[in-house]
This record gives sequence, C-alpha cells and structure tokens, in this order.
Amino acid sequence: MVRKIGLITFLFFLMFFGLFTINTFAEDPKVSDCIEGTAECDDAPEATNSNEDSTEITGNETSNSTFILNFIKMILVLFLILGLIYFLLKFLNKRSKMFNQVKALDNLGGVNVGPNKSVQIIRIGKKFYLIGVGDNVELLQEIQDEDVIKDLMSRKEEQPVNILSSVFQQQAEGNTSNKNEGKSFKNLFSNELDKLKSNRKALINQQKQKDDQDE
Repeated sequence: MVRKIGLITFLFFLMFFGLFTINTFAEDPKVSDCIEGTAECDDAPEATNSNEDSTEITGNETSNSTFILNFIKMILVLFLILGLIYFLLKFLNKRSKMFNQVKALDNLGGVNVGPNKSVQIIRIGKKFYLIGVGDNVELLQEIQDEDVIKDLMSRKEEQPVNILSSVFQQQAEGNTSNKNEGKSFKNLFSNELDKLKSNRKALINQQKQKDDQDE
C-alpha cells in the first residue's frame, strides 16, 4: 500500500514537472524548418533599429511571463506533494492505531523471581491478570482495581519493572510516595506472594473439609 501511494506521488511529480519543463525549453523554429515549410514562420521584418528594439522588449516580456508561470506551477506541485505526504502519514497513523486497538492479547512485562520463574501482567481484552510463569503457567489473580487498570493503560510504553512496581505499590499503599523504591518493591512483592500462598492454602483446606464431610 505504501509503495503504491509513493508511486502515485512520483507520477504526479513527473507529470507536473514535465508540463512546465516543456514550456521552459520550447525552442523557436529553425531556419531549415521555415525553408522546408514544416514549421510556421513569420515573414522576416526589415532590419531597422526600431524593429530590433521592439523584438528584444517582446522577448523579455515573454521570458518573464513564462518564468512566473513556471514558478507558480512549481509551487502548486510542491503543495500537492506535501499534501499527499501528509494524508499518507495520517492514513498510516490511523491504521496503526486501529491495529493496536484490535490487538486483544498484550504482555505488559514482568519480574524474575527465580531461575526460569517470573511474575507477569497480561491484558486480555479489557481485563488484566497477574500470572506466574515457571515450569507451567498459573493464574495468580485478576487485577480489578480501577485506578490500577487506568494506570496500566496510560503507562503501557514504560519499562515492565516500573509498571509492575506501580501496581504493587497502589494495591498495598495506595498513592503514597516511596523514597526507597527498590526495597519497598521487594517487600510489596513478598507480601503479595504471601497473600497468594495463604489464599491458596485456605482454598485447599476448604476443599479437604468438603471431601471429609462427603465421606
């Protein structure tokens, strides 16, 4: 698509450039053409000083008018090319935005927590999930805090560590500032993992109790 639009722009440039080039380099008919009758020629005037002066004035006026006309054409061609480039860039930008909106699955980054183990945030549609990646992939929790989701949407292009750090900070401490970001992030991360472990143990205990009651 880009090549086609570029080719069209190049053809427009050649077409308009050819128009004023032909007018600029148009030559007067040769003497041989006048003799052979292949070109229309005016009768030669008498060689007088007045005729020579009038011919020079007429030639100067013609060359000036031709130069101005060609200059105007060149400006119009320049504006046309700039307009085509502008609409081309606008079209490509709109197309890239549509592609990003259609993209349903997105990995916002993660943090390594051990050898071949990491915690990552992914987006599926309009929902965000915190997953653990190791020997297998496990869903840890769904992020449902609206403030956290808005922050993730607005900071997609930032580094993954900064995104994940802001998520844990907002979940544990709200919007309070933290001077020691590295240490606090480790503490927050360990707290979140402890919460997940305790929740998982509680679910396992509930399941065991149900199984014992059924027996």
